[in-house]
Amino acid sequence: MVPTVPEPPFEAAMAPSCTACKADTLANSRFCHMCGVAVGMAHGGYSIVEPSILPADLQAVKKPSPGMRRNSAADLRRNNSSYLLLMRLEEAGAEWRDVEGLSDPGGRTPDSTPKARPMTMSPTKRWETDRDRFVKISEIHAAPAFPRILCVSRRYLRKNKYVDITGEYHLELIQKFGGAPIILPRTMQTVQQLCEYLPMDGLVIAEGQDLSDDILQKYGCQVPERLTGEAAKKFASDTETDVSKDELEFALMRFALAAGVPVLTFCRGSQMLNCMRGGTLVGDIESQTDSCIKHLRDSSDPEYDSFRHPITVKTKTPLAEWFGDSLGNGEAKMLMVNSYHHQASKELGWSLVPMAHSPDGIIEAFYDPRYDPKAGQFVVGLQFHPERMLGDYPGCARCYESFLEACRAYKAFQDVCA
Repeated sequence: MVPTVPEPPFEAAMAPSCTACKADTLANSRFCHMCGVAVGMAHGGYSIVEPSILPADLQAVKKPSPGMRRNSAADLRRNNSSYLLLMRLEEAGAEWRDVEGLSDPGGRTPDSTPKARPMTMSPTKRWETDRDRFVKISEIHAAPAFPRILCVSRRYLRKNKYVDITGEYHLELIQKFGGAPIILPRTMQTVQQLCEYLPMDGLVIAEGQDLSDDILQKYGCQVPERLTGEAAKKFASDTETDVSKDELEFALMRFALAAGVPVLTFCRGSQMLNCMRGGTLVGDIESQTDSCIKHLRDSSDPEYDSFRHPITVKTKTPLAEWFGDSLGNGEAKMLMVNSYHHQASKELGWSLVPMAHSPDGIIEAFYDPRYDPKAGQFVVGLQFHPERMLGDYPGCARCYESFLEACRAYKAFQDVCA
């Protein structure tokens, strides 16, 4: 059990830096948010307690035992730092973008490091000991530490009871390219327990129902015009909302954007990403645009899964890179993609640029131009579902491959900092 370090008053002064890692220390904090060394009171403010005088269990946090799987102590310190940022974002409410300078493109640079909120950190996690035990009795002690990719389950009615499901195609692709998918239950209580699932090295937000008005407003996003009456009932599985799932995924997305975590989104997820960056939505393509394409079909339609429509791909974008061989290495610009949506991104938010459009002008793909997988920078929104058309183009799997490359780079950088 970790001994209690005296908690200073909230207004305590910030010390210039941690004597262990030279990072700025935080007022009202028990540990350095970067290296995990305990913080103590001295001269009216904070000074760092040297590791040599720490109790054995705190020294173990700073210096993992030889039998412990690599990066477990780093994961613990990253969890602590994540907790601080979560609290800071939560207190900001609808103004959360101002916390990390996310309200305008110039407010945040690709290599900027999120600042943590001055609060006490979460206690040492039992999984550090459990992991150590598991390593000793298994064959995985030499295996690399996989990046943790978080994704949220979806509610499904089966035998008159709700169950949580997650598409295996996402999980298998994450694992194929070297990630460890972590499935979060979409229940409301998960939001309160979110820190227990951190740290995360990547976030996947995929399909689901329309985004709820209350959650959009809570996060400072614009609410689109809605379908009503019989029109809404026609595609109830899409037009109905799941507030619990929205609450959890918005909290995860907010954290990921603030911390620079790689983000890959599909369909509903891409619409969420655009809203979080200040963009807007088309509430219903069929009734609010002059589209000649039926973007959403009833699940009983024989062409529900086989239907494809063309999209025009912009050159010199990640999408053109992933599908290069299918696009004749730049000579062709057209791909045929699936479609399962009645809403779409209308105006893109800040620092998002389009990668593809359908013939009716609907944005089918976009990304943050600071994209650099080798540097751990990846924010992408795809309106179509490449995971459902893996047999159509090799590029459908490459978007996951590139995403996991970014997740590994992000994890490596964070582990060094931790």
